[in-house]
Amino acid sequence: MSKPIVKIVCSILVLLVTILAVSACAQKPEPEYAGQIAENILVAMNEGDYAKYSENFNEDMKTALPESAFTQANTQIKAKIGDYVSKTFWKAGTESGYTVVHYKAKFTQEPESVIVKVIFQETEGKIYVAGLWFDSPELRQN
Repeated sequence: MSKPIVKIVCSILVLLVTILAVSACAQKPEPEYAGQIAENILVAMNEGDYAKYSENFNEDMKTALPESAFTQANTQIKAKIGDYVSKTFWKAGTESGYTVVHYKAKFTQEPESVIVKVIFQETEGKIYVAGLWFDSPELRQN
């Protein structure tokens, strides 16, 4: 092959690799089910309602976070960041077969956003919460 053809082929390959890399990193939209489930969890925290809070948890989550642990954790979280006010979808993706959805949430005593990370698992056509984390400057303080 002549040098100009090799340059063109190499340029096309670099362009294709770049396009594939960018599309692989592209944001996924918020899953249809995620917003309402996350909202129910956050509102249930305000109400101290464990039944509503855990209604979409998978069995591992219910075992890891029984009502007594919820009550203790909820008291500590509310003491630091206050009550839940609102949330905005931030990003979503997949990790090891789970759907991971992040929200930026507003709480009454946290001037910054509280990052709420919800891990969803689909089993036999039903959606379950398999993980739940909260992160903010106030929560990171001792």
